[in-house]
Amino acid sequence: MEINEIYYGFKLLNIKEIKEIDSVLYEFKHEKSGASMVYLANDDTNKCFSIGFKTLPEDSTGVCHIIEHSVLCGSKKYPVKEPFVNLLKGSMASFLNAMTASDCTIYPVASQNDKDFDNLMSVYLDAVFAPLSITDPKPFLQEGWHLEMLDEADMPSYKGIVYNEMQGAMSNPLSQLSEYTNQVLYKGSCYEYNSGGDPDVIPELTYDYYKSFYHKHYHPSNGVIYLYGMMDVLEKLEFIDKEYLSKFEDSEEKITINLPTPIVDTNVEREYIINDEEEVENNTYISLAFGLEHAKNIKDIMAFSLLNEALLGTNASPLKKVLLEKELAEDIESYIDDGSIYPSFGIFLNKTSPNKKELFVKTVFDELKRLKDEGIDRNLLLATININEFKNKELDTGRMPKGLAFAFSIMQGYNYDIPYENYLETSDYYKFFKENLDTGYFESLIEKYILNSNHYVVVTMNPSKELGKIKDEAMQEKMRSLKENMTLDEIKECVKITNDLIAYQNQKDDILDVKKLPELKLSDISTKITPIHTMEEDKDGIHYIYHNVNTNKIAYFRAYFDLGVLSAEELAYARILSRLFVRLDTLN
Repeated sequence: MEINEIYYGFKLLNIKEIKEIDSVLYEFKHEKSGASMVYLANDDTNKCFSIGFKTLPEDSTGVCHIIEHSVLCGSKKYPVKEPFVNLLKGSMASFLNAMTASDCTIYPVASQNDKDFDNLMSVYLDAVFAPLSITDPKPFLQEGWHLEMLDEADMPSYKGIVYNEMQGAMSNPLSQLSEYTNQVLYKGSCYEYNSGGDPDVIPELTYDYYKSFYHKHYHPSNGVIYLYGMMDVLEKLEFIDKEYLSKFEDSEEKITINLPTPIVDTNVEREYIINDEEEVENNTYISLAFGLEHAKNIKDIMAFSLLNEALLGTNASPLKKVLLEKELAEDIESYIDDGSIYPSFGIFLNKTSPNKKELFVKTVFDELKRLKDEGIDRNLLLATININEFKNKELDTGRMPKGLAFAFSIMQGYNYDIPYENYLETSDYYKFFKENLDTGYFESLIEKYILNSNHYVVVTMNPSKELGKIKDEAMQEKMRSLKENMTLDEIKECVKITNDLIAYQNQKDDILDVKKLPELKLSDISTKITPIHTMEEDKDGIHYIYHNVNTNKIAYFRAYFDLGVLSAEELAYARILSRLFVRLDTLN
């Protein structure tokens, strides 16, 4: 493929070899719809697809989260209530999910089977571009929220999958502290809102606003499509263009992320609910959070993440050690939030007293000033750099296919207008960190982002035994008042909506609609086993087996010893011996 050539409506803008991940990056722009697309070409058979949209909440109604749920409740081409549940019955998907972040919503999927991959991609594209939830309110009522009354004598109540889910999520004190901190730290931007939804605010979301938010944000020009792995990419481009993108015109409205206004506020106070059996004393949570830098400064953000790990990663880490020695809290946590256009660094005191706030803040500033002046232990920094560089090279993503780890980097690159390769090529950053261990670079970060900060907040969250009762009574009064002000016709309509929704949930999909879902046939599944290419050699009485595969310059070595020489009694101690080997010093 050639730069500036057009392939099925996609203009190829850039080709870049990414040696670190053994891939070639192809960057496209679909001219008619305005959609962005990235293809990472390599020989990985675990193919990945994702489509993501920049979704910026304007309140805490959880509209982004509710759309994510409800678009998966059937589409124009596949009009069944749960297409993916049906599809997975005969799928070989290695991953299938959807996620709502603070400024984007992403729909990733992966499969090693070509036909299965095409099927999953087709159902996902139809879900996001032609969901039934935009013309039928029942998915919105089910997934978001609705007023439930089974009969006219009932008192109304709020129900909904996201509503219930977020009630559980926001019952955690640390989740509440994080949200309260973001409300202040990110004032003036989309990050001050809870993209998942605040249960107290979710019932304010109307179906009309839900639809308008969808039409604004789920346009191809506001999203990026991502493909990864060994595939006929021109075939995929043809399908995506013909079936979906060619039906759209590039939107004139470009959605941009507002940066938060720098603020210093150390006196924010909130409450959270505890029950009658819990103690009020030493049950306060306090956060100290700093705004860092625009996400484009990847180097500084990565370096500050290393600093966080080095200074607060374990109980023996210098800053955490000092905080623990002063007995400021039962536990101390820290974090780097790099999932926004303006990353932040924070420290949480868990289970403390409100009168320890001043000492906490003073200790953090004093200790960081000392570390800036005296210097951070070079061995500690080097070890932290090496560990993270190894993790980055190895890219052990657990059950998630490796290719999907890059999907989130691609989404961030798109959202923050950062070249995609800047997120994928990281070896130069680690090289810089090692070369600048003794130049004062890391100490300068402390000075720039902490000691001279004009953007940080302190939030104190105190326990309350009364707050739960107040909120329960307020909800009961709200429901009573709501029903008292409803006409008989409105009550009947609410009962009808409730029972219609229950009937919809219990109704089985039409068999003809189910058959519209693409199927994976037995003939689509290869019976061939992927060979493992090895080289074998006998040398000095030892049998060597080599696997020549790309491991991003990491060498893996395993030595096997025959334990047949041990007696049954000795064999029981072999496992203990192997554990001692990695826990005890050796001669050298």
